Amino acid sequence: RIVGGETATDGRYKYAQITLQLPSDNHQCGGSLIAPDIVLTAAHCDGYSTVHVDRHNFKDVDDRYQVFEPMETLQHPNFDEDMFRYDFAVVKLNISVNGIDPVQLNPVSDFPADGQALTIVGWGAVRVNGNGFLFPDTFQEANVKAISNDACSQTVVQNKTLYKDEIFPEMFCATAPGVDACGGDSGFPIISRGATAAADVQIGIVSWGRGCAVYPGVYSRISYVYDWIRESVCIMSTAPPDVFECVQKVADEGVASPRRPESTPELGNTTNGTSTPASGVTKETGDETVRGDSSRPSDNQDGTRSFACMPVCDIACCVLLSFMGMVMTAIA
Repeated sequence: RIVGGETATDGRYKYAQITLQLPSDNHQCGGSLIAPDIVLTAAHCDGYSTVHVDRHNFKDVDDRYQVFEPMETLQHPNFDEDMFRYDFAVVKLNISVNGIDPVQLNPVSDFPADGQALTIVGWGAVRVNGNGFLFPDTFQEANVKAISNDACSQTVVQNKTLYKDEIFPEMFCATAPGVDACGGDSGFPIISRGATAAADVQIGIVSWGRGCAVYPGVYSRISYVYDWIRESVCIMSTAPPDVFECVQKVADEGVASPRRPESTPELGNTTNGTSTPASGVTKETGDETVRGDSSRPSDNQDGTRSFACMPVCDIACCVLLSFMGMVMTAIA
């Protein structure tokens, strides 16, 4: 969820009710529909094999949704997997989504201002305890407020300023007491909520944080790379929204044809109507936590590196990754 959130009204955020599913049929990350056949997500999300759109309740056997294949994923060229800089990726679906309007994106560089009210949505963990993450069945929402990058980088928790030198211009922070994005929320949008979905504006993407509801959440700032997103949509989409003002490419013999034919998207629910969010690895307060499940290393408070196992990883794999972490520390 979203720690400190509540169940969202089914259908209110159709453009964001997206789950990137691992081959094991587990939820990994989220995303947002920014063109009929393009999903915007976090670059650190990878390994998913299908994209489910318009889901609401993982346990509801009657939950109807559309299923797509990710045909192409384009990460931002400046993506840094160690610092999670430029944590943006666009995903081309095999066919267009039916009956859902894409969300608007924010191109304004000085928005959000300090104190701006924003909304986060997703299927991330509702709580972190000694046994790992506790996930919800239903799509969640919560309200937070933006804070300046300077204030975020100077945040003090238990006499520590762990965000110092980690908050960059292409990021921004948002927080509220007891509220935060958490494991499984990576890739989902943070929005300026309007009266209707059509009036919503996506400001950023859930990226990373230290703990859940301890330090402010860190989000990728869309306005900073708006031109890159626009150009990517114009190149990859067969039906880019008019707002992107794409220039139609014309070959010598005429208008270029779409790369793939359009067809009716598959509608359906899973065989048993369930798709349980993947288990994550609980990290101690202050550890860098990627909001989606990932095997990427992170920096601990003591400067060593820890590895979070993939959800499909067995115990032997986790032991191996831990050993690799110790070896890397020894080498360093």
